[in-house]
Amino acid sequence: MRVAFIQNFFEELTGPLILCELLERQGHRVKFFLPDRGWTRKLKAFSPEMVAMSVCTGEHPGMLETASWVKKFINPAPLVVMGGPHPTFFPEVIEHPCVDAICRGEGENAFPALAASINGKGPAVDIDGFWIKREGRVYKNPPADLVEDLDQIPIPSRKNLFKDYPFIQKLPFRKMITGRGCPYNCSYCYNRALKDILKGKGRYLRRRSVTHVVDEAAYLKQTFGTKFIDFNDDIFTVDPDWILEFSDQYASRIKVPFCCNVRVDRLDEQGARALARAGCRVVKFGLESGDEHFRRTVLNKSTTDDDIRRCAEILHASGIKIQTYNMLGLPGETLQQAMKTVRLNQEIKPYYAWCSLAQPYPGTAMAEQFAQAPEQVKDQVEQCPASWFDTSIAPLEDRERLINLHKFFALLVRFPKLEPLVMKLVELPENGLFRALYQAVYGLHMKAMVKASWPRVLSMYLKLRKQY
Repeated sequence: MRVAFIQNFFEELTGPLILCELLERQGHRVKFFLPDRGWTRKLKAFSPEMVAMSVCTGEHPGMLETASWVKKFINPAPLVVMGGPHPTFFPEVIEHPCVDAICRGEGENAFPALAASINGKGPAVDIDGFWIKREGRVYKNPPADLVEDLDQIPIPSRKNLFKDYPFIQKLPFRKMITGRGCPYNCSYCYNRALKDILKGKGRYLRRRSVTHVVDEAAYLKQTFGTKFIDFNDDIFTVDPDWILEFSDQYASRIKVPFCCNVRVDRLDEQGARALARAGCRVVKFGLESGDEHFRRTVLNKSTTDDDIRRCAEILHASGIKIQTYNMLGLPGETLQQAMKTVRLNQEIKPYYAWCSLAQPYPGTAMAEQFAQAPEQVKDQVEQCPASWFDTSIAPLEDRERLINLHKFFALLVRFPKLEPLVMKLVELPENGLFRALYQAVYGLHMKAMVKASWPRVLSMYLKLRKQY
């Protein structure tokens, strides 16, 4: 069977890459399609029998338009399957006339079963992990069991993606994930809701063995000459013993610099030294808000200002650069409260202060804090932006000024003396010049972090600028 994976982003998406690997092992022919010049012509020529889309909330309107195009212009019309966060949390997307099935939760068990079941009448309707539509009726199956042993999931080769999109292979970093699940329930995240959906389906928090992770890193280094790895786990240091073992194996076998995410109250001196010994160049952590009361009550995040200062001191002492994660536009936040976030960043001196505009996605605890009426949820889902960097669906008193401050955030953290000028600029209307400045500062950060050449940075900017 010919299977087409469609994605909006010019980067490695772990889920589709793993599913591609599993389907190819079943004997299916799989190709990736990304929105570059002539991609619809290539998709039509491939004539897929199944079209699979990994969809996040915010990008779903565009993906539904693509599904409509697929049904209209590819003959015979393929089965259209959606997976990823959006159908998991908003399964009513299956009501769209051009969507035939949705995967809720993890797909490693469910997706191969769906592909194997397809016959002349379409897929079977009783596959765990899927809601499947046939002749106007939706068959709602429970989520599939979680894969308990993540080492059983194959390491994706990535060759299928890189063959047709060499730009992605040429990016100066590779992405990896070593585990699944997060033990916390921050208000802005879907983790709490996902735990409820997957309750009773297996252990939520899981981690690959160190050897399995290092084997993948070795594969990336040997096959693609990888020179930097971005570990995308929510909290890389959640298990101190795992980190110590990882440090020993990675330092001896790989010797490729990397970055990772930590939580400030889950990293001590020993852990920081282990990361440094392994070659960690940058550690990223969520500062989120410089107002500790906001952080605790609005974000449901118990980390204190002192936790943040202590973690920063440990990382500075270990020679590891810091990138903070921050949000502007939290419920009830004013411009002056947002400036507390700027000033706490200035105090701890991160290498880069990453910032987004808070998005109170329907179904999260943060959305509830905006007192959204239940009948408004559908409209709010449709209004969610595809990017965290342009606007927010939150009703904000200082909306325009906070959106403008976002564009100057990293620059102001790095150069505090710019504050009088920035405070004047945020009063101006939003404009493309502010966004261009923001993207330039971010580009310089990425160049330095992964040590990319200027031509490579320019190429990345031209291809990825719409994502940021």
